[in-house]
Amino acid sequence: TARIVDEIGQRDIEFDGAFDTARGPAVQVVLYNRDYAPVNLAEGDYAYVGDLQSFSGAQRYAIPADIDLDSYESVVIWCEQFNVTFGYADI
Repeated sequence: TARIVDEIGQRDIEFDGAFDTARGPAVQVVLYNRDYAPVNLAEGDYAYVGDLQSFSGAQRYAIPADIDLDSYESVVIWCEQFNVTFGYADI
């Protein structure tokens, strides 16, 4: 599961301990403008949050302050090098 956590003005994306995804190069966490994510993402439809810290386990990513969460409906695990979505969750 993925969820948005707001603590003292800092917004984070949090993955629970059951998180697990495929391995690959240049894997990133991005926010996507729909509640589903296609295999390939088009530039302008997503916002970069951070590089994936680990392919499994609980983790958190700070959401940059300039990102308007009202513009995004899902969090996506995405391989930038090959423009391939590894998985996504509604937020």
